Amino acid sequence: MKLPRIAAAVVAVALAMTGCSVPGDEESATKDSLNFVTVIAANTTDPHLVQAAFTLNSGAVETLVALDPRTSTLKPSLATKWDSKDGQNWTFTIRDGVKFHNGKTLTAEEVRKNIERARKVNPGVAKLLPIASMSTQGQTLRIRTTERHPGLPSDFVHFNTAIIDTAAGVKVPVGTGPFKIDSFDIRGETKLSRFDQYWGGRPKLAHVTMTANDDANARLLALQSGGRPISSTGPPPRASTP
Repeated sequence: MKLPRIAAAVVAVALAMTGCSVPGDEESATKDSLNFVTVIAANTTDPHLVQAAFTLNSGAVETLVALDPRTSTLKPSLATKWDSKDGQNWTFTIRDGVKFHNGKTLTAEEVRKNIERARKVNPGVAKLLPIASMSTQGQTLRIRTTERHPGLPSDFVHFNTAIIDTAAGVKVPVGTGPFKIDSFDIRGETKLSRFDQYWGGRPKLAHVTMTANDDANARLLALQSGGRPISSTGPPPRASTP
């Protein structure tokens, strides 16, 4: 698994969608709406199982830790900081004031439920995160790994560790990202709209439509159309098991 390359690519697309500066994408990022054509469709609507990260992680859901696409260094996301004195006992501080798309407030307990669920449904995540126990208090999440695991913060960059409202189910995931999912068809279009309560600031784009098409000629025709979509033509970021 080439985690930095995959995560950086996803973050770059997310930056374009939120209207931040990404080289080559400035013109599309300033428009009110964006059409994005990627190479491969999501195989499921479940963020903890999805094999292609773009549709979900380009604006709908977020992870505890992010990767700066320009430097490939870790940076805070839904966790504002993390610490461990021995590499086995970890403390993560969950960001205050984060809202899910349905209005619920993000808590450390909800993060714990997400990690627990992801490890249960995805054997790859269970292998990636060798967790012995977890506990929460307020916005603090404490994790003890089965042995010293200094790379735990970087493991929480992986898109299968995304945080959703677990009570809302996964048919249409409810995340914390700058865009909420209005409709999600893994065989067709996924439509997203701006989430005005996003903790990172109001996104510039109002609507995003994401479509997967593995036909290079079809993507080229889409680029030449009046809609001026962004087209991702690089190798698809697949990770059925981390």
